[in-house]
Amino acid sequence: MLDMRDITVMRKPDVQKIIESAIRSGVVVVHIEPTPTTVTIRYRRAGKLQQGEQFSLESGAVLIKQIKRLAKLGVRQKLSPQQGRYETTIDQQAYYIEVVTAPVMDGERVTLHIQTRTSRPFTVQQLGWWGSNLIALQQAITQPHGLIIIAGQQTHHIQATLLAIAGALPVPFDQLVYINEYPIPKLEGIESIVTQPELGRAMSQLLTRFKRTDHQVVLADLLTTRQDMQAAVALAKSGKLLIAGVPSSNATNALIFFKRATRLTSGIVLVRLSTGQLFVPRLCVHCQELYQPDQNELRQLDRLFHFDNSETMRHLHTLENQALQNGVNVNQTALGSSAHGIVRLWRARQGGCQWCHHSGYHGEIGLYEATPVSTDLQQKLTNFVAARALRQSVINNGMLSIEVDGLIKLLRGLIDVPTLLTIFQQ
Repeated sequence: MLDMRDITVMRKPDVQKIIESAIRSGVVVVHIEPTPTTVTIRYRRAGKLQQGEQFSLESGAVLIKQIKRLAKLGVRQKLSPQQGRYETTIDQQAYYIEVVTAPVMDGERVTLHIQTRTSRPFTVQQLGWWGSNLIALQQAITQPHGLIIIAGQQTHHIQATLLAIAGALPVPFDQLVYINEYPIPKLEGIESIVTQPELGRAMSQLLTRFKRTDHQVVLADLLTTRQDMQAAVALAKSGKLLIAGVPSSNATNALIFFKRATRLTSGIVLVRLSTGQLFVPRLCVHCQELYQPDQNELRQLDRLFHFDNSETMRHLHTLENQALQNGVNVNQTALGSSAHGIVRLWRARQGGCQWCHHSGYHGEIGLYEATPVSTDLQQKLTNFVAARALRQSVINNGMLSIEVDGLIKLLRGLIDVPTLLTIFQQ
């Protein structure tokens, strides 16, 4: 196995060996970054970056060509971003490797996102939906037509949420169609079509095509252009329910982005729900440790959530109780909070265990927020209310934000304090 601390310049890169070593070490993201003199690999494991191998510029170029060919990307296309995916099998387990390339000052940066291929998608509850966010989602997917926005930064995370929602929809699978940028695990009964702009199958063109079919629900990976957004509005107007990803950091920013892109007030009227998501490392259930947080940790959390306000603490304690009743980490029946403060938390065990590749973390958990688009919210968007004020208004009206969802999952033993603090830094 390659030692991630070894930064000796290596001459013969082999992408398969790099991926095998990464997977067996619990890595979820591999970064390949050029410098003026070398190409450096860094590994993200349990939310932390670790220095890896270095290659000469020539060897690094060979490595990037290997990856592009596997993902069926343009080898000579270096001045614009590309995105693709390929599949590999390691230790009898299938994996998807999502490849994202981008031009940078010293050449081309490549990021590899590693996903386990499962026989069936997770449910929305397994991904991390619960409480008022889950209720809002369940109500929105029963609407006969309109638009549901899934805001996110990573396409494979948006795909995971879309596939989970597909399993929760109250319509037969043969009434669904999924438009995706590259192949996804085939779900029996769901029609899937991959975008191919060069063949007249761009996202906007496919959305327009499905206005005339018998499908009740259309799912789409990512709406990125004004044409995509306008085609989405037209599809929703035609009587379909569209559930689509939008590249944004949270639910309210996604609405602002959508409104500006469509330039249509009628487009916002058709949005039933806007959601935001962030996936973070999940504590390993086999080796996580229960402990009492020290004063330094409590002060850090208090600065963010104002636990000195007794009403705030009682509200958080009530939310944690609701989360437990909703099945959020039923493996831990002890509550992390009381009506007066935080009493216990969980953390990764140093050195982990065999199950988590000795990292202390295993898999990811989603942090979510969801806001129905009310008449009042439509009016604020039409009047171009500032993003910060708009978000605060939605939270004041009861939205459980990503940040608060993260705190509840901290109390429930799903994530640790460093992960939660990283969310706020982002």
